[in-house]
Amino acid sequence: MTNLQIALIRYREKHNLNQTELSNIIGCTRNALANWETGRTTPKAEVYKQIAEKLNCSLSYLLGETDTPTPTSSPKDQLQGIKLALYNQTEELTEEQMEDVLKFVEFIKNKDK
Repeated sequence: MTNLQIALIRYREKHNLNQTELSNIIGCTRNALANWETGRTTPKAEVYKQIAEKLNCSLSYLLGETDTPTPTSSPKDQLQGIKLALYNQTEELTEEQMEDVLKFVEFIKNKDK
């Protein structure tokens, strides 16, 4: 069972919600939520951030990097959001655009040196 599945089920049980009620909170369909909870599908990267915001937990928690669901705004969580966004968008980028992204990452890494 993935951390996302555990987080969704725990949240529903803790707040005495059914799947329809939680799907309304998150902003998805009940079928999508049911599929996420059973592991049949996983949400797109940008939806993870939305889920974290709605459930008031960190991306790190949903991704299994921590067992603590408390929200944080640490640079690590912000970086996770960037990684998820990039992962989900790279299929739509051209080779040239990907090279630009990598150059920008290198620029950021070396900016303060």
